[in-house]
Amino acid sequence: MNDYSEENVQFLFHLISPALYETHDFDSNKEYFASIAGKEYILPNGSKRSFSISTLTRYLRKFKDTGTDGLRRKGRCDNGISRKLTTATEARISEIIADVPKATATSVFQRLKDENYIMEGECSIDTVRRYIDLHEIRNVPVEDAQKLRNSFLVPHAGDLFVADTVYYEKLGTPVKGKKVPWLYVQGIIDDHSRVLMVSETYTEDTAFTFQCSLRKAISLYGIPDRLYVDLGRPYNNHDLTVICNRLGIELIHAHPRDGAAKGVIENKWKLLLSETRVDIVLDNLTTKEELDKRVQEWRETYNSRTNTGVGGIPYERYNASIKEKPIRRVASKEELSEAFSYERIRVIDNLGIIRINAVKYKAPDELRYLVEARSKVVVRYDPLDIENTIHVFFNDKRYPLTIDDPIKNAADNARKALEHAREAKSCVGMTAAEIRAENRYQARMAGTNRVQNNGTNDADGNAENDISMSVEVPEEAASTDGCVAIETNIADLFEEEESAVIQMTY
Repeated sequence: MNDYSEENVQFLFHLISPALYETHDFDSNKEYFASIAGKEYILPNGSKRSFSISTLTRYLRKFKDTGTDGLRRKGRCDNGISRKLTTATEARISEIIADVPKATATSVFQRLKDENYIMEGECSIDTVRRYIDLHEIRNVPVEDAQKLRNSFLVPHAGDLFVADTVYYEKLGTPVKGKKVPWLYVQGIIDDHSRVLMVSETYTEDTAFTFQCSLRKAISLYGIPDRLYVDLGRPYNNHDLTVICNRLGIELIHAHPRDGAAKGVIENKWKLLLSETRVDIVLDNLTTKEELDKRVQEWRETYNSRTNTGVGGIPYERYNASIKEKPIRRVASKEELSEAFSYERIRVIDNLGIIRINAVKYKAPDELRYLVEARSKVVVRYDPLDIENTIHVFFNDKRYPLTIDDPIKNAADNARKALEHAREAKSCVGMTAAEIRAENRYQARMAGTNRVQNNGTNDADGNAENDISMSVEVPEEAASTDGCVAIETNIADLFEEEESAVIQMTY
């Protein structure tokens, strides 16, 4: 029913008829119109409208001139036709919506500008939005339009955690050409008790920040059976799936663009924004520390007051529920750290170096003997304490990694070389010069094939070429370990060298 219907004409005639037939009790029609002007009337089509004195006077004059036809509103000749959008632009809007049914009016408007269908200043986003709504270009599927929702409440605390993030407040004053960072609030709520377990503030909304919030919630309130989140990047990633699998948590994702499915926590964000907005403005809260303090104060207030949705105080409902059904707890900090550890596949290079987050870590020698260079290994670490927890998991054994320090490596290499030299000298008992002399002696003996040992001559029997060796074994040198001290005079063997005594250990 529209303004041109017969019902609407009858309604307008009912308003002006007392003035037309002068059946009112006022001195003039103007006084009568003044008595009914400004009041709100419900029209036959269900809309609400009020009339001014000049409008009622115009209706009376038109009725006198043309009868009831004067009370019918004439439509515009261009009704239904956009004066800002060309035919080509309208066709392009229909094509975009057909390809992307979920496209918003803002994204369609920006696309039209990029494709030069709309020039700067010609029309606004509202024009595109009204055109889409008026012509019903966006065909909503029946299953989405008729989606039924029911309120639900899990029976015990810890059965279901619901998590979400809200854009809370911008940090700082907007400056032209610079992007002002947002302060995000990540919250996790227990569905049974409606306790807002954590409401952590961060300057970025990432998978790592949410995992920190989840770790804090689990350490304080235990391990849930299920975790309900949306499909945003902080909640839809491999690391979160692995963490939930380790802790035995069923990870559930909501359908895309279905924020109402998480209404349990979405309503809490509305309360947070509405109840803290006045303090932010009047108290001029601009820094992260000030805003975080206000958020934590609000969380404590919310958890300590009656929640109309469940008919009780969240803290009290939680404590009463865990007495009936205890929740699962993490045994120790080490177990919690292990559950939230990351796993990465990395290559160990020829120097035993493994790179994690642009930092070089050195593998222990024991692992380098087992793994070939340029091989892939599994590295595990707790992102909150990388230096003390990073290790390689190989053959069911942990091999801790340390940060590579070239200066320390040089000192270690020098120490190992010195120890090796000392061990070699203690076994041989000879200096470098003595070793060279011994080598020359052995080479000369190999050339003559005549070596006299223990007072006997070799097979050729040439006495003139005999070389005598004088071996003296002191009684105190004879020991059970089989080592004896031998003094050998090599002055007669090498004419070019002076006499020297070599202490040898066999």
